[in-house]
Amino acid sequence: MFDTDRFYIKKLETSDANHNYFGWFEDDVIKNFILNHPSSISDLVSFINNCNINNATLLLGIFSKKNQQHIGNIKFEFENDSKLKATMGIMIGEPRWRGKGVASEVISECGFFINKNFRTKEMHLSVDKNNLSAIKSYKKIGFKEDKKGACTTPFLDMIWEL
Repeated sequence: MFDTDRFYIKKLETSDANHNYFGWFEDDVIKNFILNHPSSISDLVSFINNCNINNATLLLGIFSKKNQQHIGNIKFEFENDSKLKATMGIMIGEPRWRGKGVASEVISECGFFINKNFRTKEMHLSVDKNNLSAIKSYKKIGFKEDKKGACTTPFLDMIWEL
């Protein structure tokens, strides 16, 4: 679909559901910050299929250009057919890629991509208030705290106007 300096981003396919991808969900960081955990590879296949048939969802895989390794995913759920607003979620599954600026690089480029291709104007996300490195990364990109969504939950709602 498109690429960044270090990664290529493409629509995730069922063939990408493998033991490596499934193994990400055993990682303590993923367990702490990702709410839904598949119980099998067939659950991953179903998840990918469901996303790919849903016109309101765009599920992309993040792959290293250097070795073509699948290192994470980024998902957009569009608010309605106009696609003016999208809720984003990202997971860097490969531990050695965390803290290396992957999220900033990928989210920035994805923002340009969905703005250009779908005319999306706002990207929203919710992040665990304890995930300070993610919050710092999101702010660096241009996300701001969404005061409208402010509440006493353990999550911080953020918005980026594209």
